[in-house]
Formats: sequence, structure tokens, C-alpha cells
Amino acid sequence: MNLEAKQRFSLNLDRSLRYRSHMAFADLPNEEAAVEIFQESLNRDRLAHAYLIASSSTASVESFALEIAKTLNCETPLRSSETEAGIDSCGSCVTCRQIAAYQQADVTWIRPESKSRIITIAQIRAVLETVHLKAHGAAHKIFIVVGAERMNLQASNAFLKTLEEPPAGSVILLLTTDPHRLLDTILSRCLRISLSTARRISPESDGYEWLTRLCERIQHQRRGAGTRYHILSDMLECLTERKTVIEETLSASSPLEIHDDLEPKLRDRYKQELAASIEAEYRKQRADLVGLLQWFLRDIWLQTLKANQALLQLPDLAPQTGEIASRIKPAAALKNLNIADGLQRQLNTNVQEALAIEVALLKIAL
Repeated sequence: MNLEAKQRFSLNLDRSLRYRSHMAFADLPNEEAAVEIFQESLNRDRLAHAYLIASSSTASVESFALEIAKTLNCETPLRSSETEAGIDSCGSCVTCRQIAAYQQADVTWIRPESKSRIITIAQIRAVLETVHLKAHGAAHKIFIVVGAERMNLQASNAFLKTLEEPPAGSVILLLTTDPHRLLDTILSRCLRISLSTARRISPESDGYEWLTRLCERIQHQRRGAGTRYHILSDMLECLTERKTVIEETLSASSPLEIHDDLEPKLRDRYKQELAASIEAEYRKQRADLVGLLQWFLRDIWLQTLKANQALLQLPDLAPQTGEIASRIKPAAALKNLNIADGLQRQLNTNVQEALAIEVALLKIAL
């Protein structure tokens, strides 16, 4: 990532973080069907006590969950002409900004944290201790389980009791990229919302420069292990630079930088929140970068099938993906996709990042 690209990424990240706090359902044009399902439940005063939000993209389900939390607790929500229920958030009130910054006390995030990257019964019990308590001022208490499919059996069974007897004023959001791994008894107690992942990627997208370099290496170097290690080096360098920018950007806006006279307990709390925000944003950015690789390999697969060019997500790289596709068979191209999908899933576990990426790249046929 050169200086210009780094500055662009920093600017885009800053805009993204500010946009995230101001965005609303109206800013999700590709999710009209999913938004309609949720807003219809609000219009009919039939808010479900639990929603299962599924997508192939972790970033997508987290963004959608944020919008639900903001809409339900917004101080000045957009209201339907048919009812007084708020059906969209303003995105700019204090509560909306706090939720977008993961700093609202009535919105609890549960993520895989153990060494094996599972959600343990201890985490669920900690949530159950607070689930019946009154909100600190918000209209609803929101519990968001990221990677719900990673609850172990004991955690799932403990959580099931809450789904069977949901507390008043609380909404549970289960986020997953693999709903089939959840217990049927949990699935049956949630209203499912499936998100679309359709999009086209422009050359201005973050990470596009890395894809361009990847194409150049494949085209102009021998396609052996050496090329893959160059690609690995580029990818890890890109990730490292992204994390540095994330740390600098989020640290600059942290209360730790604004207030010098914080009490030790409050300072520790802000440190923990900052570390969690940095990790969450880095995981999102890493998932987005691997997602670009997935779209790249998908285009190659489509090119091996002689598919309609309108289906390509990276039309500006069509000559490059077409050239690669001419060297491999559809079966190998499809296997590449499965390898990339596996890498995306692995990175949500406790796997060593560089090793997982290295193993995946060595397996991909180019």
C-alpha cells in the first residue's frame, strides 16, 4: 500500500466510521427485502423477540444488526404514516452515535472469545444475569450474538431457555454466516432475515490496488510457490497497514485522547472499549479484503464457464481474470472458491492468521 493508497484508506475509514453512525435502513439499497421484513413487523406492532440474520458476509450482518439496534432505540426515528412506530433511525442522535461506536450500555455484543473461537456457556451465563434487568434508558435492550453458529452445545442449550421465555423489552439478534450449524430448536424460535450480498466493485474500493498487484504478479512471474509467497507478503503488508490506520483513527477519537483526568476505573473501561473497537474494525476490514479475493476467484470461475460478462463483480479486471481462466479448468476454479471460503471461515476462529492465509494461497490454482 503506497502513501496515496494509505491516505485514501485512512480517509475512507474515517468516512465509513462517521457514515456508520449516520446511516440508516434507507442507506441499504441492496437489502430492500430484508428491511421490508423488519419494518413490516414494526408497522404491525409485531416486533419479534429474536431475529436470525444470515448472510455470507460477517460485515453485512453486523451492519444490519447495528441498524436494528439504532432503529429500536433512536431518539428521533422516522415514523410511518400508518403507525406511530419508528421504522428507521435518524443516525445522528446521541443514542444512534453511541450504538454505532459500540458504546451504548443497553446494546450488548457477544462474540467468540475462547482460544478455540467458540461462544462458551460462561459468556451466555454472563448475559443471562443481565437479560432480565431494566434498560439504562433505551427503549429496548438489544443482545447481539456475532457468529451464533459458534455457540457450543452447552451455550446453545442455556441460550435456548431465554428464547423460550424472552424478557419484555428485549430483542435478541443472532448473526450467522452458517445457519445450518445452529440447533433446530433455536432456528424455530427466531424470525429469519436473509441478506443479499449482490454488488459490483469499483476500482476506488479499498483493496482494489492489492488485487491489481495480485494480477500483475500472476501474469508476469512464474506461477509457482515463489509467486504465492509474494502475494502472501503483499496481503500481510496490506493487513498490517490497515490495522495501523485503524488504531490511529480510533485512538484519535477515543475519550482517552480527549480527557486527561479520567478516573482509573473509567480509564480501564475506555481502554477495553478501544481495544474491542480496534479488533472488531480490523476483523471487518480483513473480512472485506478476503472477500475481494473471493469475488476475484468467483469471476475467474465464471470466466471458465464462459458466463455472461454482466455477472462479473470486477468488470475492470475482466481481461486479467479471463487470462487466468484460460489456463485452468472449471473444477479447479470452483475448488479455488471453496479454498477462499474456507479461509474466510478459518479467520473467524483462533487460527494463526499468517499461516492460514499461506496455506490457502499455496492451494489455489493460478
